[in-house]
Amino acid sequence: RYFATMTAQGQPASNAAEARLGLVSSAAVNRQFTAQAALLRARMGLSSMEPVTSSAIFPTRTASRFISRLEAQAQAPRVAAARGLPVDRVLDAVNQYTEHFTFSGEAQVNLPLLNRALDDLP
Repeated sequence: RYFATMTAQGQPASNAAEARLGLVSSAAVNRQFTAQAALLRARMGLSSMEPVTSSAIFPTRTASRFISRLEAQAQAPRVAAARGLPVDRVLDAVNQYTEHFTFSGEAQVNLPLLNRALDDLP
């Protein structure tokens, strides 16, 4: 029913503790990221060359307020079906609540505002 920060396995990340890696070597983090990115690309139907943000793989409490526009577009059919809305209407809302951050260059969707706006739709 709601857009959410998702784990690579396609499940909503319920809190920052799920995303913590603890103290591990950078090589282990790289291996885990690469494996999780491959799972996420497969789930979303993306090519192996499509970039995946680290917040999509290892969400944090601050990242949970935003997801990439690509992630939101991938979740739109699920949210539309749960709300009984046309996918195009949900995608319009995604576009409306997309913010462009100049420091990262990536368009991100503000989840609290998007979900509230969807709650207000008739």
